[in-house]
Amino acid sequence: MAEVTLGDFLEIFKEDQEGVLTYNTLRNYDVALARLPELLDTPMVQMEYADVLRSVRSLEMEASSINLTIQKLKALFAYAADVYHLFPVSPIARLPYMKERRDRRVKALTASELEDLLAKMEKNEFTMFYVMCCVAGYAGLRFGEICGLTSSDVDIPNLTIHVNKQWGLVDKGTYEFKTPKSNNGFRDVP
Repeated sequence: MAEVTLGDFLEIFKEDQEGVLTYNTLRNYDVALARLPELLDTPMVQMEYADVLRSVRSLEMEASSINLTIQKLKALFAYAADVYHLFPVSPIARLPYMKERRDRRVKALTASELEDLLAKMEKNEFTMFYVMCCVAGYAGLRFGEICGLTSSDVDIPNLTIHVNKQWGLVDKGTYEFKTPKSNNGFRDVP
């Protein structure tokens, strides 16, 4: 393992984590590390904090994208240290995240903005999108949750929507029902 490169170790990690982490999470590792091609062919035991810091600082993108890259790098190095004992402690454990300069608050539509949007949509022939926007606007469901609704989830007599699954990517080019990410995702919404 002394000569294993970051790119090689990524493949080892993904193989170890298949069935543990979701397809999308594993794909995020590929996306994040593809941003740092200069590190992929370097043996991990030869990488120093300064090398990784320099590469990360050279990225020209939003802080949230850089932070995702840092998070994935830290997870890989921690895994390499803890499971494969490539080094006693991850050399990038203290790699700092970028400060985000933008306002992270989510801005929901006001009641009048939602009504205007729905009125414009209702006039067109996009009934499915109109219904989806109604469910999103009035019940607060996410896109994957709306796509995952089945007739048994819509309780008309009690005016309730049962959220117990979502529709999403589970493998390359394969979409199907999957459970919500956390226990809070299971809920009944009026």
